[in-house]
Amino acid sequence: YIAVHLWFKQMRHGEEYRKKISQQSIRRIRIPAARGRIFSSDGKVLADNVPSYSVVLHPAEMRQPGRRKKTIAHILATAKRIAAAVGRKSTIREDMVVDHLNRRPALPMTLFSNLSIRELTAASEMMPPVKGMEIVTEPQRCYLDGEMVAHVLGFVVKEDPKLAEDRDEYFAPYYNSDYTGGGGIE
Repeated sequence: YIAVHLWFKQMRHGEEYRKKISQQSIRRIRIPAARGRIFSSDGKVLADNVPSYSVVLHPAEMRQPGRRKKTIAHILATAKRIAAAVGRKSTIREDMVVDHLNRRPALPMTLFSNLSIRELTAASEMMPPVKGMEIVTEPQRCYLDGEMVAHVLGFVVKEDPKLAEDRDEYFAPYYNSDYTGGGGIE
């Protein structure tokens, strides 16, 4: 009887169960693309991307058993510990953690951006024992001639997620906007 029942469940409802499983375990997270380089007519680089290092926390990996307050307290304590190690003041507040957990639970929460080499080294030394912490490399826009050609090159701004063409392809908490040109050649 059990063998017949298992066969029936697998053959009759197998595809339905496979779809449910894939919906539970796969989340499409949009990662913004790096902007391209801008060259002058003689081949000189005017705008480029340079690596910028950030410390991020993954709140989903930092959950604590019991009430949600314990998780929030743990995230804040971890942020303070990392801040002390890198020599910066943590700007993360309880309301920011709650908002992040409510609106973007699967995305990392940026703790510090633009780390110096000393700060990067200090943060790297903490990584293995600090669960939920990651150091990420993000492209940062660099204008090699500075303000000299700023009026021609323009600037970049974070794209409004509501206006993005591919917005419907991602569940709202998993959407990271691209940078788009805010003026000039950009």
